[in-house]
Amino acid sequence: MSFVAACSSDNNDEGSVEASLEQQSLYNQVCADLNQSLAEMQIVHDQEGLGPVNRTEVADEFLQYMRDPTDWVEEWNATFDDDRMHLNADELAQWDELTTSERDTIERATQDAAAGRC
Repeated sequence: MSFVAACSSDNNDEGSVEASLEQQSLYNQVCADLNQSLAEMQIVHDQEGLGPVNRTEVADEFLQYMRDPTDWVEEWNATFDDDRMHLNADELAQWDELTTSERDTIERATQDAAAGRC
């Protein structure tokens, strides 16, 4: 997902109009990206006769990945036993680089997308 790239280290948490607009933009991007991913998953589920996607479970897994991609990376590397596709969890870890406000916005948008509120 590309929304992490939309986060700016220059954000201030003082409630300025600029920071508020950046947070709204981040919220909208997370909602759009997650809703698109959930819709694509549902298409696959429908094609395979698997029933509805558990949106809450997907959102929880996504937030876990954002907070600490270690487990996901280990599973990926075990699945794709190919050095060319090897991933490093440290290179994917971006959660600590985000401001508290950005993390809160991502969590809120993820929960809202899972619940169909955005």
